Amino acid sequence: MNRLKILLSICYIWISCATHAQINPYDYLKLNVYKKDMSALVLKETYTINKSKNSEHKKKFLSAREEYDEEGRTALTLCFDPEGDMTSKIITYYPTASSEKNIFQQRGSFLDSVVYRFNAEGLRMMEVWHWGESRSEDTISYSYNRKKQLTGVTMRYGWDTKRDTLIYKDGLLQKALTYSSDLGLQKEVDFVYGYDSTLIKANLLNSQRLVVEEEFFYYNNKGQVHKSIAKYYPDGEELLAPPNMVAKYKYYPNNKFKEITKTVFNEKGKKTSVTKLTYTPEGHLMKEQNKNDKEGINKTTVVNYTIRKK
Repeated sequence: MNRLKILLSICYIWISCATHAQINPYDYLKLNVYKKDMSALVLKETYTINKSKNSEHKKKFLSAREEYDEEGRTALTLCFDPEGDMTSKIITYYPTASSEKNIFQQRGSFLDSVVYRFNAEGLRMMEVWHWGESRSEDTISYSYNRKKQLTGVTMRYGWDTKRDTLIYKDGLLQKALTYSSDLGLQKEVDFVYGYDSTLIKANLLNSQRLVVEEEFFYYNNKGQVHKSIAKYYPDGEELLAPPNMVAKYKYYPNNKFKEITKTVFNEKGKKTSVTKLTYTPEGHLMKEQNKNDKEGINKTTVVNYTIRKK
């Protein structure tokens, strides 16, 4: 699975499933099994301004360019370094109406590829990854219940198989369990809901079933989540003052996120870092700012979109 993480980080493309007022468990798990609808866009350009202490290139530069075809599907993604040289390329095409193939070409590396297969409803059913250097193959398969809710993800790669199992009650996701064929249960996420079925808490447990993270969600009188607080417990040790993260949310009149600010505090309650995300009224990320004074981090990403003419 490390290879998947490396490949997915070939260039900086931030994707968020949550663009509206209520946080659901799929947003928390960062699960998005539907095809992306980018039909309103022609082009997406990502610029990076890295004024961090250790950055050698502090001027704004084009770091990624994503082009879409006439149906709003991704056709080509190019990634660049601060000097303007292309570092990687992702070519995307669609062999059938229910499949998508991406070919990854990174500078100085072998070609890798992935094929996504979808069902008639547009739900992702399988991913098949081919690795050029090792000539190996990894697969990820998805299963659903009669309500079209995701119930399982099985990842087969190398010598190991990992399985995510999602458990529902009364239509609401209660637990997400991750198993390894070698090591058994690796982690568990539990969800707690309010009387109106809104998500109010999520707990992350490690393989020893100790709580290592818990996040609370707070709503305003419009039913919009306006704040969340996450607490982290190293190795499940419930410290009196654990490090925590506070997120605050602002909205457009159409009920979509306008701005999310995430502030991380250390165990002494001192602010250590701030991440600010700004969205368009359509729900697309247009700016991300990351600052951490102690580590000298000051990085901004700006995303420009070219809208398709009607």
